This record gives sequence, structure tokens and C-alpha cells, in this order.
Amino acid sequence: MILSQELEVATQAALLAGRTIKNYFKRRVAVDHKSPEQPVTIADREANDIIKKILLDAFPKDGWLSEETCDTPDRLGKDRCWIVDPLDGTKEFIAEIPEFAISIGLAIKHMPVLGVVYNPAKDELFTAIKGCGAFLRDQKLQVSSTHDLLKSKFSVSRSEIKRGDWNAFENKIGTLIPSGGLAYKMCEVARGRTDASFSLSPKSEWDLAASVVIVEEAGGIVRLPNDSVFLLNMPNPRVSGILYSNRELYTPIRQMIAQA
Repeated sequence: MILSQELEVATQAALLAGRTIKNYFKRRVAVDHKSPEQPVTIADREANDIIKKILLDAFPKDGWLSEETCDTPDRLGKDRCWIVDPLDGTKEFIAEIPEFAISIGLAIKHMPVLGVVYNPAKDELFTAIKGCGAFLRDQKLQVSSTHDLLKSKFSVSRSEIKRGDWNAFENKIGTLIPSGGLAYKMCEVARGRTDASFSLSPKSEWDLAASVVIVEEAGGIVRLPNDSVFLLNMPNPRVSGILYSNRELYTPIRQMIAQA
């Protein structure tokens, strides 16, 4: 799939937005809340404006779905849609933990085809185009080959650990590694630092649109909890949860969840 121009523009948008976010990092910023569990800052909003302008100036006929933009039905009539979280991991950003990222995904006819994830605090740029591999800058990514659940490493949400979501699985898997932002957790699996993870809590398309492509192009599997593939740019952008892993652990994890 030839999407080199789209990748170049999305990368430019991520890097420029990342510069803005980094300028606010470890500074006292006002925090608003869309809900008790959804903080938002000026960094989220300014990054969103930068990304939207760059992408839609370059591709004015494309649709747009972002966590920080009021959704409209216009996108549903378009074959191509950019799906963006300008700051995935806002809680970590506020807590000065460098595990947040900009997530820019492109869906064509509901299928995820391109992903850019950029962590400005660590200057880590992950990219992928469907059928072309996944990369950290120029380094090709490959998921791990771990096959034993008891020796596995799971990237997990700090809030899910606090809620006790992982208590039922503590003696069935290896190490739980707290990490922020779903997009960044998925990239940790894509690069082989961790082996897998899942969440049975609802997610939004912008949380995962970019990283689905990155994990799959690194040789991993990403599915809904019911084993369905992700379809994006849907009328309701909420999904029931997510499971992502290397190929060796995918079936054992599904069996473990079913037995819990």
C-alpha cells in the first residue's frame, strides 16, 4: 500500500505537536476534566489544533475523528478518516511520567492502514504502513517470541491495577509492568519490550487506531475481546476492549480470559 505522502505528513504533524507538548511537560498547567477519569490540558488542545491543521490542509477531503474535537457525522460518508489522540496518556503527562504519546491513525474503508505514534518526552517515533513493516525511526520492529505465560511481561494500566482488574490473573501470567497510554503500551509490545496485554474496559478508536497497524506490522495480533478485527470510523467510536500480543501468546491469553 503506497501511503508515503500520508506517512510523511502525519510524521510532520506528530513531531510539531510533540514539540508543543514537550514545552508544557514538567510545567504547572491547568487541568480540566471532561469526566472524573478524563483530564485534559492546554497541551492536549494545542497539539490537536496543530495536527488537525496539518493533516486537513494536506488532505482536505478526508474525515476527522479526534478525542479533542467535537465529533460530527461528516466523517461517516468518507472512505478515508484520520483518527487522532493528540495526547494519549494525559494522566501520565500531568504526573510527569514520560509514558504518553501522540497517536495518529488513518483508516481507509474502515480498515486501519497507517499509524504514527510519537513520545516527545523520549523522542521515540513509531511508524507503520499496512504491508510495509513497523519501525522505531529506522529500526524495524519485531514482537517478542515469548510463549510461556508465566514468563511473559504485560504492559498494564496503572488505573486498572488500582481497580483490581488484574487480580484474577496474578498467578497465571508473569510480570505486570505499569505503563501509561494505550498507544504507548501497544508500541512497547511491538518493539518486544513486553509481550502482550489486554483490557476488558471500553476504549475509543483514537486510543488504538495508530498502534493497531504498528503491532500487526511488527508481527503481532490485535483483536477485540471476542476475536474480531477492529473496524474504524464507525458511528459509535467506542469499542468493548482490546487484546494485543505476540502470536505465541494470543491463544493462551484468550483461553485464560475465558476461564477467569
